[in-house]
Amino acid sequence: MVKLERPEISVNEVHVQGPFEGASPHFHEDHVDAFYVLEGELEIINGTETLLAGPGTSVAVPPGIVHGFRVHGQNGARYLNIHAPDGRFIEYLRHAIAGEAFAWDSVDVDEPYGPADAIVAGPNGGERLVRPSGLTNTVRAVTTELSLFELAFDERWEGVDPHSHDDQVDSFYVLDGEVEFLLANQSSRVGAATYFAAPPNVTHGFRPVAPARLFNLHAPDAGFAARARGR
Repeated sequence: MVKLERPEISVNEVHVQGPFEGASPHFHEDHVDAFYVLEGELEIINGTETLLAGPGTSVAVPPGIVHGFRVHGQNGARYLNIHAPDGRFIEYLRHAIAGEAFAWDSVDVDEPYGPADAIVAGPNGGERLVRPSGLTNTVRAVTTELSLFELAFDERWEGVDPHSHDDQVDSFYVLDGEVEFLLANQSSRVGAATYFAAPPNVTHGFRPVAPARLFNLHAPDAGFAARARGR
């Protein structure tokens, strides 16, 4: 399911039933390939190493790093797959479904090689930035092309006032709970598994309704992680 398709970023929510070979070893020259596991487990190639990513694990693979993945076992998996910038990935998928070749930013390799430089954060991993107002912002990955965060908060937090970004797409996947998103002059109360994206120069914000967790993506990072850290 394509949740978002923009030049800066594309996001898919993938449901796999049973074993799935996924992608053989490859790398991307110009974009980050990232995953967030919602259910089940992914076996991910990371350079010459292999890791098992279970629920709540994020993996961000920078350009030039060899990677691949598969799902083994009968229970399958559900995960988000993010490409930033898109690198023509969504159009590649459309052609692949139709049985057609399509050139995009991907280079296949015969065997895994190179450094294990994917940025991995498990369910309790990442850099936690705790605010006294009731917000915990966990920095999961920072690259030039993409930064990943997990926000956890309750009703004590005031939320984010309407604002816009000149140079990045700001988007969210609701992991748990309920949130009221603001987009331009409209608001919408949404629950788990909802995806919300604000392109550059689009006014947006959100308010807590109840305790909630959000997966937050900025593409490109454009200095957002440094601002979140207060630097």
